[in-house]
Amino acid sequence: MSAHNAVAELFRTDLEWRRLFGKSCRGSAARLRAIAVQVRDELAERGRRFTVEEIEDTLLSLAREKLPESLAAQWEPGVGRRPL
Repeated sequence: MSAHNAVAELFRTDLEWRRLFGKSCRGSAARLRAIAVQVRDELAERGRRFTVEEIEDTLLSLAREKLPESLAAQWEPGVGRRPL
């Protein structure tokens, strides 16, 4: 399972994580990236292991996909964390 699919599944099945994602997206890309370790640890507890970088890129991609008007969506994943 890819990091994208694992994170998306976590958000689909857990309202608390989905709310944290939305709140973080509206805050900033830095705030969204700050929850990457928590998300990684939660997925590891569920048997899904990924690097923090994979989770960060996934969170930023999901922000662009699901909440394109959010502050976090203005950052391009995997490219030096620079604003668009």
